[in-house]
Amino acid sequence: MEFSVRVSFPENGKYDWLEAIKIFERVGFMEVAFFNSDLFLEVNIEKIIKPFAKLNLKASPPHFAQFSLVNLDLFAKVFHKTIRIAKFLGCDSIVIHCPLLFALDKFMQIAYNCMQKRYNR
Repeated sequence: MEFSVRVSFPENGKYDWLEAIKIFERVGFMEVAFFNSDLFLEVNIEKIIKPFAKLNLKASPPHFAQFSLVNLDLFAKVFHKTIRIAKFLGCDSIVIHCPLLFALDKFMQIAYNCMQKRYNR
């Protein structure tokens, strides 16, 4: 069994990401979590993934930033950036907290449509 520690990425830049996650090398796995969609989109992907190359630390599936199904453009941008981060980190999954259970079908349809448009699947 492997354990993973959830750590929120400093989207507001208030602390050093490499220093913040260095302590978790002893655990071996770390789950990268994001909160604010707008701030998340401003962060360079390199800044998120670079510390993993420097440390003996594997990534668990990243957490999708909070979103609203009302703003489909924002959702699509966050969706595609999160997929890129997951791929760079060697993850084949993403953790998404659907805002409401009844919104799950809508979310799945929107996510499927985003994948179809972007990746022609």
